[in-house]
Amino acid sequence: MDEPFVSLDPALSSEMMGLFERLRAARPVATLLVTHAPEEAQRLADRIVRLEGSPARIAA
Repeated sequence: MDEPFVSLDPALSSEMMGLFERLRAARPVATLLVTHAPEEAQRLADRIVRLEGSPARIAA
């Protein structure tokens, strides 16, 4: 999912993140979520990989 909540207002974004969390709890599957929002990554991820540079590389 590439920045799925970026175009939503804060209230709807929070609601959709809650829905995503409930769906993932009910049907656990691997999901790759791309975001530029650290708080979103912290809320939704069990593992975070930060990329930087060009070409992109995993940051330490």
